[in-house]
Amino acid sequence: RVDLKPNMPVGSNYITDKRIAPASITRTGRDETWYLFRVPITEFVSKVGNIPDFKSIRFIRMFLTDFEDTAVLRFAKLEL
Repeated sequence: RVDLKPNMPVGSNYITDKRIAPASITRTGRDETWYLFRVPITEFVSKVGNIPDFKSIRFIRMFLTDFEDTAVLRFAKLEL
């Protein structure tokens, strides 16, 4: 599980880096914050299905819940 909240600090919640893109280079005209998450797959909360190990993972599914307002999430790269 990864909790997404505004202004998350580096070093918590699997965040290893945080970059702020200034408004001068964004398409939205305001500063945008990008986070680098490194989530160890061996620290899972629950398992779905009968996968024997982590060598044959072909896809992942992400669930986003409990948002009180509209949120824009951009995923630049997902790597396993």
